[in-house]
Amino acid sequence: MRKYTVSRIIAFLCLLFYQLPIYCNVIWPGLIVAAGIYTTLPLVLISIAIEAMIFYRLLKNITIRKAFLMSLIGNAASTLVGTFLTALAAPLSHILFDLMFFKAIPGIVTVVGLIIEVVFMFLGSCLIELFTIKKIFGYSHDQLRTPVFVGNLLTYILAALAWIIYASIMGILSMNATA
Repeated sequence: MRKYTVSRIIAFLCLLFYQLPIYCNVIWPGLIVAAGIYTTLPLVLISIAIEAMIFYRLLKNITIRKAFLMSLIGNAASTLVGTFLTALAAPLSHILFDLMFFKAIPGIVTVVGLIIEVVFMFLGSCLIELFTIKKIFGYSHDQLRTPVFVGNLLTYILAALAWIIYASIMGILSMNATA
């Protein structure tokens, strides 16, 4: 068991109670993504089917039933863990990339920050699914890497297209929007 020294405990408490300026416009994207899982259920079901078909095509000696089960379990784990991680990590990513690197106005989320958040979400969901499926079904990392990556890539492309269509219909996506 690891010994906790006084200096480690003090450092942890300092980090825990250190106050960063957090603005509502930085927090909202993470909460929207976290809450959005319930409104995008049809997209989630389609993505499970896509990933199952990729597992079925790229893994050897697998039944379609097992491929769907792998996809369902991997996506369930990714949803449960990823939703909370996204809600917690989104403010941090926007503070780092929007405020520190791009010197954005506090409270304004940049497009680059949103893209970086989606990239982190993609990589996180790939890792969560990979390790969950590996642990439960016993496949090796090398066997799962490509199917999980390709399946998630297609799913994220589908989600981006769905968001662009939705944003266009709702008038959210505009080239002359002002902050």
